[in-house]
Amino acid sequence: MKSEIPFEIFLSQGDIGPIKLGMDERKVEEIIGEPDTILRSDGYLIEKRGSMQIHYSNGKLCAFYWYPFQGTDGPVSFIGGETIGKASLDTILDLCDARGIPWAVHQGWCVERQLAIRTCPTVVILYDLEAREIQQVVSCTKVLLDTRMK
Repeated sequence: MKSEIPFEIFLSQGDIGPIKLGMDERKVEEIIGEPDTILRSDGYLIEKRGSMQIHYSNGKLCAFYWYPFQGTDGPVSFIGGETIGKASLDTILDLCDARGIPWAVHQGWCVERQLAIRTCPTVVILYDLEAREIQQVVSCTKVLLDTRMK
């Protein structure tokens, strides 16, 4: 099952459609089918699905990563997100400002040549300052966001 979500809803709420953070791994598979690839890393089960990765911790969905530059399909399509992979950071921030979506630099995830912008409690956009492109769009539990900050 493919879900279409307005990109601004994702940015403001972290909503990834019929699947939700905290959902059981089996329930996710019932809804969106089997993954392309399954990996295990650092205690996480990682399912690759086109340009997306779904991470589980203790059998529960804890993170959703979208790599827009890969250009391959996944279980979720972002309405209005087609050009995000090639968009400038200004385009993303202008969209947030136009829709009243608050945003801020997320210091805990900023590393050399990478800027992290947080748009809601669960969404972070990682922007490569050198390549001038969006690297990842991440929706994950607040616990995971806070853990990565340490």
